[in-house]
Amino acid sequence: MRGGGIRVLRTIIARRAGFCFGVRRAVEAARSAAPAYTLGPVIHNPRVVAELAALGVLSADTPEAIPEGARAVVRSHGVGRDTLSRLEKRAGQVCDATCPFVARIHDMAREAESAGLPLIVVGEERHPEVEGIRGWTNCQSYAVADEAAAMALPAMERALVVSQTTFIAERFESVCAAIRARVREAQVRKTICPATRDRQQEAVRLAQSADVMLVVGGRESSNSRKLFELVGKVCPRSHFIEDAREIENTWFHPADLVGITAGASTPDCTIKEVAARMNDIEKQ
Repeated sequence: MRGGGIRVLRTIIARRAGFCFGVRRAVEAARSAAPAYTLGPVIHNPRVVAELAALGVLSADTPEAIPEGARAVVRSHGVGRDTLSRLEKRAGQVCDATCPFVARIHDMAREAESAGLPLIVVGEERHPEVEGIRGWTNCQSYAVADEAAAMALPAMERALVVSQTTFIAERFESVCAAIRARVREAQVRKTICPATRDRQQEAVRLAQSADVMLVVGGRESSNSRKLFELVGKVCPRSHFIEDAREIENTWFHPADLVGITAGASTPDCTIKEVAARMNDIEKQ
């Protein structure tokens, strides 16, 4: 405890750590559909992917790579219109586990198409969610992840602007400011998932009071990497880990307050193992 007495290592786990609604829904859909195929890993977490593979849920890169007539699952990231059409023609049954928040952005992309408006997605160009969103309009579309990319956009009279659901809220505002310098009339829809926003805000608050932060998530998880970026700005002693085995005793001092948060694709069992490992270190 701080300010006198016996000073011991303490650990606080963020309340909003681990699976979000959309990811949990997609994983449960994949388990129920087994044996089945998903387009890309159902979530960016190697442990969960391996557990699903043991049940017969395998990953394919394209609809054509799925055996004809097999059962298929659309993961939470969603897919574009053409990809979904190809999948429905190839598979015997398609379970669409697209996150409802992502599906809502697909509706907006179709809305932009109907109005003849260019679509600008604030997010990572090669992220599957962004690729899927852009796949729901036949009009011109762009993906911009930072101010520099926004300033490189061609000049436009009008455009519809949406966001990747896991984008950092503060950065979204600055990127949109740059977009407005290139688009005379930008219709901005802030489509960041509320759960993502709350998770990020809670993680930053925890990092502001913690001596050490642990961010638990898959290396390929976009939202986990963003969490690590955010907490690292306010807590220099932050570490990005996939599981409890990566924790090193040398990261901690006896009087430290350790904060733990986790990305939306991190299963509860992994968080519990990290907490158990920290309990062992506290006892030492």
